[in-house]
Amino acid sequence: EPGHFRFHCFGEKIFHLETQLGYQHRGVEELILKQKNLNSCLIESIAGDSLIAYATTYCNALEALSDTHITRKAMKIRGIGLEMERIAVHLGDLSGISNDIAYLLGNSVFGAIRTVVINSMLELCGSRFGKSLIQLGGVGFNIDRDLGQKLKKNLKKVLKKVHLMEETLFNAPSVISRLEQTGTIQKQDAEKIGMVGPAGRASGVSIDVRVDHSYGIYQYYPVYKFALESGDVFARTYMRFLEIQKSIELIEEIIDYLGEKEALIKDMPGLSSSAMVISMVEGWRGEIVHAALTDSTGKLKKYKIKDPSFNNWYGLTLAVKNNGISDFPLSNKSFNLSYCGFDL
Repeated sequence: EPGHFRFHCFGEKIFHLETQLGYQHRGVEELILKQKNLNSCLIESIAGDSLIAYATTYCNALEALSDTHITRKAMKIRGIGLEMERIAVHLGDLSGISNDIAYLLGNSVFGAIRTVVINSMLELCGSRFGKSLIQLGGVGFNIDRDLGQKLKKNLKKVLKKVHLMEETLFNAPSVISRLEQTGTIQKQDAEKIGMVGPAGRASGVSIDVRVDHSYGIYQYYPVYKFALESGDVFARTYMRFLEIQKSIELIEEIIDYLGEKEALIKDMPGLSSSAMVISMVEGWRGEIVHAALTDSTGKLKKYKIKDPSFNNWYGLTLAVKNNGISDFPLSNKSFNLSYCGFDL
């Protein structure tokens, strides 16, 4: 994941940052078109930290092209997977932010809490990162009553520890002094460059695909949008706390009404000919967009992917302007943007 950052500085003050992302030219979009069998394996390899979100976006696209309607239970399990991915990565980011300000208690505790979440995913599908959970036509693994109760129990423990760490972290003056008024992006600037996801919402840009273009289980279990205004590292950090709490509440609600009898996966017919679809999913970084076109025989002839990092990389450039050079790692981690999602 090569990246090059060139700083224009006067002493310790950054006047401008040039971000040059190196390319390995993976040719992902071309490989999708060359697949003999349609499945989500290749898609899961595009950006490993957004594996479930990418697989869901892809499957939603192809299911729409084939007029396949997955069962409500499959939608629920996909929703649980998406929210668990969001929780796990946000916890990892909180650990990284704590490390960058030398708050080692937060670094250790958030890392340990994250392990509880990804180990719960392991029990669900045999992979800590959710591999093979999302399948064309539905999902590959079931959540029965016992597993559902175990997931709820684990997440209750996570939520309790998150609340304790929230109180500890944000009551530490040394922490607040490093987070507040660092890496600030005003709302008007965030809107101009089209920032998305938690980074955009931390600057007052209230955009969330789960609400604005609801899909899957979010059509039946609504998510309520919220945004902060300060646009600094503090806001991007606190936004993660808020999202973790809301995601855990949503998962618990879905598990309470999971049901047992619906099929997990449906056979999917061929794709419609001469058709186009745009699929959008709210990953933990923000909106992931896939566009697919088919030819007259029903084969994919064009596939285009947009990672939320396409929107937000320029936001990092704006955030570090007029900040000290030592604040760059902290601002960078508060965005946690993708190199591989950018290099398609």
